[in-house]
Amino acid sequence: MPAKVNIQAIVTFLLISFTLAWLLTLLLTNSDWLHNPWFAPLMCLMVCSPGIAALATMGIVEKRYISHIRELRALGFLGWASPLKFVTCLVIAPVSFVVFVFGSLYLAVTFGLLDVTASALTSALKAAMASTYSPYGWLPYLVLAVGAELGWRGWLLPHLLPLGRVPAIVVSGIIWGLSYSPLIYLGYLYHGISMVVSLVAICGMGIVVGGVLAWLRLYSDSLWPPVVAHTVLTCANSAVLIAVPMLTGDQPTDMVQFTIFGWSGWILPGLLLVVLLSTGRFPAQPPGQATNREDQRRPFEPEQSPYPAPTATTDGYQGR
Repeated sequence: MPAKVNIQAIVTFLLISFTLAWLLTLLLTNSDWLHNPWFAPLMCLMVCSPGIAALATMGIVEKRYISHIRELRALGFLGWASPLKFVTCLVIAPVSFVVFVFGSLYLAVTFGLLDVTASALTSALKAAMASTYSPYGWLPYLVLAVGAELGWRGWLLPHLLPLGRVPAIVVSGIIWGLSYSPLIYLGYLYHGISMVVSLVAICGMGIVVGGVLAWLRLYSDSLWPPVVAHTVLTCANSAVLIAVPMLTGDQPTDMVQFTIFGWSGWILPGLLLVVLLSTGRFPAQPPGQATNREDQRRPFEPEQSPYPAPTATTDGYQGR
């Protein structure tokens, strides 16, 4: 982790990531983008733009290259804080994000935001999951999650940690939320909602959900738990976008009110994030990087002797 915020590197990263995403968006603007044959590959490239930006920034500004194992370790591709923490986060990641995504709908039913019964919602979700995913249907989402998380939690988050844990969570969450602005512009997420309201909603999601992803990254000292969580987030939300219209018919889904992208979706991850921060379970930095920085600061410091140093006396030297 850098000792201070590298403004030049972060600005370069943001310029590359957002410029690439918006250029790809402009290629779809003047067409029926949903039925455009180039939609899928351009969308995949857009999702992976943070990872592309991270690798480009490392090479252009920081002169660091992933051909070195040390850089793969810094990005979280290799290593972990401990095997137990790594496995714990790999288990928590899919379970918690399934609860977050589907729980947002059940909370919406409880609050009267979604006028259906809980049993009808359960049946619709089961049908959506069964009709949407093959046993390996999650693999494309996993690849895309690697491209996204490489940039957001692999590179950007550690570069913001000198600001402190909470500022890093908030700033990285807002940036992650704003990265959805091209999709919002295309009308993909918040259909019929103003751009300003949509951006506020997506940034709220970015802070609370991104905060949990940040904890998975720092506690495990690995990129793979947030990659798994991001994959589950995408898969589960795709099922939601199929299940809800089964229940509401032609009525558009109000993404600001419910789903993980609305305020009812902030509650569960927000509660978990508060608990982690208030109980001291949220690391200030990846444990491995903290150790490495300490080793780099004093690489040649001699080992301290357990015996007192010799002292001069009138009879000569006294000591060991």
